[in-house]
Amino acid sequence: MQVHTITALITPFDERGEIDFQALDQLIQFQIDRKTEGLVLCGSTGEGCLLTREEKLSVFHRAVELGKGEIQLIANIGGCCTRKSVDLAKDAENLGVDACIATVPYYVKPTEQGCFIHFSEIAKVGLPLFVYHHPGRTGTKLSFEALARIAEIPGVVGLKEASGDLKLAEQLIQKGVPFFSGEDVLCQHHLQLGAQGSISITGNVAPDLWWEFVKSKEMDSRLQKLSEALVLETNPQCIKYAVSLSGRCKLQYRLPLMAPTEESQLKIREALLTVESAWR
Repeated sequence: MQVHTITALITPFDERGEIDFQALDQLIQFQIDRKTEGLVLCGSTGEGCLLTREEKLSVFHRAVELGKGEIQLIANIGGCCTRKSVDLAKDAENLGVDACIATVPYYVKPTEQGCFIHFSEIAKVGLPLFVYHHPGRTGTKLSFEALARIAEIPGVVGLKEASGDLKLAEQLIQKGVPFFSGEDVLCQHHLQLGAQGSISITGNVAPDLWWEFVKSKEMDSRLQKLSEALVLETNPQCIKYAVSLSGRCKLQYRLPLMAPTEESQLKIREALLTVESAWR
């Protein structure tokens, strides 16, 4: 079975807090050059909840201009409103992205049937759809039965799973659900169980090493340390700091996100030193 490496890309900002498209181009090209097979655009790592609809579309458009045919482009179109998610999926499809991803609706805490209908409506647009299950962010944990049923919706091509529940992961993989690890610190376990790939944070700074790990399924201890450092605080606070150290983006966030504490910064720098050849 072929496994895939997808990076959940950060969104760079300039000093005014606007999208830095020059830096975005460099980040995308860096991923293309370093073997990454796909990018999630404007996801949680990309501060998607803090971007306007127009900003998301501008990122999708720019990524298509630079990376179409070179790397798979997956647009985050999810939100708490089904209608808005469907409309954004339609516009993303028109721009030429390869697929879309949507999280379980946050804050509104829908029922499992509500979630099934939500994803069914998005899938009707026609873009291949990844479903993102992250109870820690959304407040809703779906059962194995609900996730297996959602995975059978025509057009759903993958499940990004980040609940931390290894028993659930094993059940889903044994069921044949196309499972993508959404937690870098658990990715080795997921791959050993038979996951089809990874949608990672760590790929932003060490795509070469992450590609090698996903293909071999043998986690380098340096990567484990780095992955742990990158989730010391709410994502993407740590990963954006890490990328800024390479000079590929400025240390700019959208509030309420902010730079990590000095203690976290020190641990991130220490972890990066062990993989310096892969992230420079």
